[in-house]
Amino acid sequence: MKKLFVTLFFLLSFAFAKAQQFDDMGEYLNFMNKEYRSISKRSWKLTQAVAHSKRDKTIQKRKQQLIKAINNSMNRIKKAETVGGDEYKNETLKIMQFRIDIMNEEFEKVIDLEKIAQESYDAMEAYILAQEALDEKSAEVELQYEKAVKEFGNKNNINFTDEESELGNKMRKAGEVFDYKNDLFLIYFKVKINEIYLFESLEKQDVNGLQQNANALKTEALAGIEKLKTYKGFNNDKSLILAINKSFKNYVKMADTYIAPITDFLIYQKDFEKLKTTLDKTSPNKRTKKMVDDFNKKVDEVNKKLKLYNKAQSGLVNNANKFNTSIANSFDNFVQKHIPKD
Repeated sequence: MKKLFVTLFFLLSFAFAKAQQFDDMGEYLNFMNKEYRSISKRSWKLTQAVAHSKRDKTIQKRKQQLIKAINNSMNRIKKAETVGGDEYKNETLKIMQFRIDIMNEEFEKVIDLEKIAQESYDAMEAYILAQEALDEKSAEVELQYEKAVKEFGNKNNINFTDEESELGNKMRKAGEVFDYKNDLFLIYFKVKINEIYLFESLEKQDVNGLQQNANALKTEALAGIEKLKTYKGFNNDKSLILAINKSFKNYVKMADTYIAPITDFLIYQKDFEKLKTTLDKTSPNKRTKKMVDDFNKKVDEVNKKLKLYNKAQSGLVNNANKFNTSIANSFDNFVQKHIPKD
């Protein structure tokens, strides 16, 4: 008897959960709109996480929460009674599945490209373009849904206003902010990558590489300064342009001020090492006074150049760290200012 009760209870529960019913068209529309708008809001939360958080775990957590919410919403819609035809319901489910596909494909592509973006300008450009493609597809989803709603309304003689929702307006503005920031960031990174190569050459003590990358850094920085002149502020906010311009001028200063003492020492050090090797291979009783005097003189010169080298290297590193922090803060502050957190 107990087993029968449990079975009947399960069947009754299943029957109640099987399908949500509606008294009229308005109630059905409210249900469908509520389901979809809740997903839009979660998508906005993910956009905010990308804009305001540097923690990959936070972004991935929001992504997984969004996918779970979409699946739950799709299940509720599938079980709900249809009013006014199946087209609107089927199109909404199709759009929601498209959102999941975007998260699993386009979003992950962006995450993967981010890991290698700093390796070259082409890699950074690919990363930025993937971000823009993700934003475009997300916007496309919203347009598809609005189209589905209007087609449903036309079929059932329902008029909808064309007023943009508050959330839709926020997402549109966020897209404009990202587009503007990305354009300026690529201009900045085209110069910045030469600084990265410069420090790689410094680490290897590659004199030719240092000189070539220093010249490239200066050339690209001057070209970048001219390029920035073609840009206007975002909603009268020129802070990002001014910050990048300041950074470019500093790159010119870096190339002009610090590289010569560094390369001068490295070249002199190689000559000194050759002289020392020759002296070491000469037995003490065969060393002439001139050989010893030349070596001692070279030691004094190397020590002087070493002091200039240390000063220049320290200045180069400190200067780069200072401006890299400053420009990163400028990009962050720009996004924080123009993309709302609520």
